Amino acid sequence: VVKRTKPGSEVRALRTTVIPPRSGKLLQCRVSHPIDGCLGLMEPNRRGKMKAGVTVGRTLVEAGADEVLVIAANFSSVTQKICRGTVPSSGPAAGSVVLCRKRRAQ
Repeated sequence: VVKRTKPGSEVRALRTTVIPPRSGKLLQCRVSHPIDGCLGLMEPNRRGKMKAGVTVGRTLVEAGADEVLVIAANFSSVTQKICRGTVPSSGPAAGSVVLCRKRRAQ
């Protein structure tokens, strides 16, 4: 079953993370409104408050999980710090579970 959900869930960093220059790290994040049994598409915040040079890509997440991992890349030549509570995604569709697909029992 695939359903379109209303935007609104935010994905926030659980811990402060330091990303060295020209490298990437996994950010441990939490979904504000989990949806059990669904996989969701987390989209990056294109107009957001991420530091200059830091980019977050689209990520498929377990929307009902307590913690989700989001890849962040630092393309700048200086170390960047992503503070706890930072929203790597938000906006009209970003940061919410845009498409939700129920997982099949195995």
